[in-house]
Amino acid sequence: MKNNNIPLIISILTLIIGIAAWIPNLFFYSPDNQNISIFFTPIIGVIGIIASVFINNKSLKITMIILNILVTISFGIVMFFGTLFFGT
Repeated sequence: MKNNNIPLIISILTLIIGIAAWIPNLFFYSPDNQNISIFFTPIIGVIGIIASVFINNKSLKITMIILNILVTISFGIVMFFGTLFFGT
């Protein structure tokens, strides 16, 4: 028996993990102890996009693909605005 919810579960988990990877840098930043978890957000987002492609419900598929794309490019967005507002 095939479970059709596995891609949805993987997609949601990668979305949550991708967002959670930002928490140490946004709230607990320390220049002495830098966290490298933000570098995993693009990889996690791509895994979520791949899992989202296999979701059967079309509207849910599109929603999860868009959310995982946002997780994938969040590193670039945050770095762009951080440099724009705070300089180098």
